[in-house]
Amino acid sequence: MSDEQELMPIEQQTENAEQLPQSGLEDAEATSERALVPLLVSQVDFYGDGLMVVLVEIGGERQVLVPHRQFCQYLGVDWSGQYRHVMHDTVLSTEVVSVAIATEFVPMRGRKRSYSTLSLPLDLLPGWLFGLTPSRVKPSLAPKLHRYRKECFRVLWQAFQQGSLWQNTQEVDPSAEEIYSWLARVGDRVWRARQRAIQAHLPATLTVEQWLRTLKHFGWRCAYCEQRPGVIIEHFIPLPLAGTTAENCVPSYYACNSKKGNVHPDFVSTIPRQVLNTIQS
Repeated sequence: MSDEQELMPIEQQTENAEQLPQSGLEDAEATSERALVPLLVSQVDFYGDGLMVVLVEIGGERQVLVPHRQFCQYLGVDWSGQYRHVMHDTVLSTEVVSVAIATEFVPMRGRKRSYSTLSLPLDLLPGWLFGLTPSRVKPSLAPKLHRYRKECFRVLWQAFQQGSLWQNTQEVDPSAEEIYSWLARVGDRVWRARQRAIQAHLPATLTVEQWLRTLKHFGWRCAYCEQRPGVIIEHFIPLPLAGTTAENCVPSYYACNSKKGNVHPDFVSTIPRQVLNTIQS
């Protein structure tokens, strides 16, 4: 794999040397509070491109995911623009998942750590690929895009069905460094949530220990859909009305957070009333 094709963490530059703004970083891979640790990580050769595939467990079911950014890099398209496209798509935005990838699988210039990367379910990969038109890539890469659109999903799916996808894999065992890094991100998330309340002169008593207990209580999943990862500290009652406290904060997924909005639970109509009542109790 060449330096140009090297998969890099989000804080590194994109291929066209554009740096993602800090506001984008806060919404993207680097801020995922509970990135899933994959059960297995594998790599499939696709005409010389090493495509990473991961196996995760979500809601008691195992799913095959593919990190999204690698396709942008191999096809020479701007990742930040494609990230925005995915997060604005009504289907892809609800299915994208953050996964912790260890650097043993993706070399990074002198760094040895893990980082979070947004991943798509394998069966939704064609939906994204066919959303790319040849005009979005360099003319020299148009044939490559055609090949990806025509064959990539079939190759990965056949490898999965035949069992060859996991023949050359490495099981993931989170190191102490990875665990500490995750705890540091949780602490930063809690601190920022408290700061918002402090600046508004509201109760700001949520602690890291309390938030970890809350995450465990909800099975590390979104309190609203109960399926996707709980990656956001959601104020059940809007922040201006109740502040940032253990009683008022629940984990939420991006799409569910947007669906509820900054609305008091008594007036929310986009989430089942039974779910809201269960959280409230």
